[in-house]
Amino acid sequence: MSEYPEAYTEEWRLARKPHKCCECGGTIFYKEKYNYCSGVWDSQGRSYKTCKDCYDLRQEISEDFSYDERPCFHDLWEYISESDYKPFLQRFIDNMDRRGKLVKPWMRERLRKCKNK
Repeated sequence: MSEYPEAYTEEWRLARKPHKCCECGGTIFYKEKYNYCSGVWDSQGRSYKTCKDCYDLRQEISEDFSYDERPCFHDLWEYISESDYKPFLQRFIDNMDRRGKLVKPWMRERLRKCKNK
């Protein structure tokens, strides 16, 4: 997938039914605000729904980076995991717990072994 979209739109929506977050895989609950992005990459239309927790985490991570260095959709865990920054790993796992997504044992082990405080 091309990094830059041919067309792109982003907005905040209010969930009229439960949705799945594209980052943590957890539930975006009924009547909860979520970030909705849609666009065209490589002539293919795609849309992404992100819970507020993951959106805020992505924004915090992205503050110090250029557009090219920011995590792409579906890559937040990988990006955080590679950074080896324990507070971000903990927040991501907490998001999953809060949103009813089963946290895999290897993810908790990754957090436990993280040396960076």
